[in-house]
Amino acid sequence: AKFYDSIDIPKLYEELRANHYGNTKIAYVLAMHTCPRVLKIGNFVGPFIPPTGRSIIAGCQASQSLARAYLNDRIQEVRDAVDRNENGDDVSLLTGISCGVHVDDLSTLCWAENDDLLAKGAASAARLWIGKTKAMGIQISDKTVIVPKSRPALAVARSARLSGVNISSLP
Repeated sequence: AKFYDSIDIPKLYEELRANHYGNTKIAYVLAMHTCPRVLKIGNFVGPFIPPTGRSIIAGCQASQSLARAYLNDRIQEVRDAVDRNENGDDVSLLTGISCGVHVDDLSTLCWAENDDLLAKGAASAARLWIGKTKAMGIQISDKTVIVPKSRPALAVARSARLSGVNISSLP
């Protein structure tokens, strides 16, 4: 399943409200994304397809904004948790972590003072993110890649594999 097809509409609504998206805008955009769909090819029009309750329209200008609203709090939770141990103490593994959402792709950039801290911090972030996506019912693509191939990249791939997700590492 593609990311847009795995978005839970009631959860999306909660995230939009929490992010002050605006009641009128929420009403319009969710009405558009939850109405029955019709496929048209040339002059041929198919039957109405009932809504599934787990999908937004790919290619719509609002979809990227909706995807960000759906993911922002989970991304922030990973950022906040990655430098904390089980007791909540600051262990400062990463110097920084930056996430970006473009259409249905999420990119994460991590940096640290050395490879050991980067490997531990990025592997921890990957493990946390996989847990968050599983809890949200989102599938991580089997085409996920981490670059460049390095000790930290291999640590992330290993951490993901242990969490049930295959991530390849490219040179």
